[in-house]
Amino acid sequence: MREYKNYINGKFVDGKGAFAAIDPATGRPAAWVHEADATVVDLAVDSARGSFDASWRTMPVDDRCAVMRSVADMIECRSDDLVDAEVADTGQPERRIRDFDIVTAAEYFRDCAQEIVSERDAASVSRGAGRTRDSHYSVRRPLGVIGMDVPWSLPLLSLVWRLAPALASGNAVVAKPSEETPGTATVMAEIVESAGVPPGVFNVVHGFGLGSAAEILSAHPKLDGALFSPAIDKKTNSRVNRFSSESGGNNAAIVFSDVNLESTAESIARSVFFNTGQHDLCIGTVFVERPIYAEMCELLVARAHQLSSGSPTSSHSDFGPAISRAQQDRVLQSHVRAERSGAIRLTSAESWSVPREFSDGFWVEPTIWALPNESAQGTQQPIFGPSATILPFDNDDEVIERANRTVVGLAASVWTADLTRGHRVAQKMDSEIVWLNSWFARHPRPTSHRTTMQGPRQATLRQALDIYTDTTNIVAAKHN
Repeated sequence: MREYKNYINGKFVDGKGAFAAIDPATGRPAAWVHEADATVVDLAVDSARGSFDASWRTMPVDDRCAVMRSVADMIECRSDDLVDAEVADTGQPERRIRDFDIVTAAEYFRDCAQEIVSERDAASVSRGAGRTRDSHYSVRRPLGVIGMDVPWSLPLLSLVWRLAPALASGNAVVAKPSEETPGTATVMAEIVESAGVPPGVFNVVHGFGLGSAAEILSAHPKLDGALFSPAIDKKTNSRVNRFSSESGGNNAAIVFSDVNLESTAESIARSVFFNTGQHDLCIGTVFVERPIYAEMCELLVARAHQLSSGSPTSSHSDFGPAISRAQQDRVLQSHVRAERSGAIRLTSAESWSVPREFSDGFWVEPTIWALPNESAQGTQQPIFGPSATILPFDNDDEVIERANRTVVGLAASVWTADLTRGHRVAQKMDSEIVWLNSWFARHPRPTSHRTTMQGPRQATLRQALDIYTDTTNIVAAKHN
């Protein structure tokens, strides 16, 4: 069985004890994980401090960005190891992890490097203008040692979206991956160091939340920045917390009757069932214009029935389990509440099954709901599972008001062939991001305003870098 130790200053370090990480696809132990105590966390923070002061913060920008690009190359070279760890951690289909998660992770490291170089070059142009008039430019300064916990949803990408801008900015990091998904971060620690990041710049400590490694790390007095969940931040009252992960869910999609039904249904189904619905940006409520409501329901139900579960390594598998037994129970309990409150299940349990060898895994069937009215439980609470509620609407103002009532809507999507209407509706949505005729869109080429993920939120690369830096603005007048 696998063994995941803490990774500190380029070495694997034992913990105070070990706990079992469970393979959610089978329900059986997949690895033994060494839990970090206060002594181990101290070692990790001291290691990060020493490496930050000795080398990383002073490394020239071009050299640091070259290392970042090497990390991207190593992610691709060791993709098999990352996929293997991610599959064991999550039970998600290997095909999706390889084609989406690995590609996105490598791309993001390269983009962060490019953004740092672009900012440096822009500052040089500004300084050059000062020969004839006052010049001004900004200089980023790394915070220092950053502590962060990494959620279990998309463990590789959740780590990379936090780690890449932190390292690109010149910080050192101590990461605490979720106890549910410890493997990916451990492999990434080896990758980062083998790519040329000095030992100690990136460290990994394992454990749980409150009363364990996450709480100990969050409260550590030698941190210069921290990224922890609201529960940990509230308990420790961290003086340096820069960002708190928030649970999203029940995000809304609005589908107008002028769309291509087949392709839109395919995209909506992906937005609902991606990662078994276990992501802050997954769609939980779909508003469909009444003329196409019945047909859209039929198409979404058909796509839910087509999803195939089973071995994550099978080329035919396109759907994974819930992350844990507890998460499985929460989703199933939410289904019971939905039915008791009047929601109507459109999908059939008989049309979906799990192979016998995976019957002890944490599987939840993909589910589509309809409601007689919006007071039913289905539209009021995020489920964070493979489930969505489909509701009809009749006009723009009505659906905007209803969609904006959805709970914890971090994201939304609007689908229409009329782009003028699409932009008008999108601008009225109370969401941090609205996709128009897309969902979770990725852009193939980086720009200074490229949109990407930072935790559950959307941020430009520049905004992501802002989290990990302080900025000094310098204004120089020509000397008389």
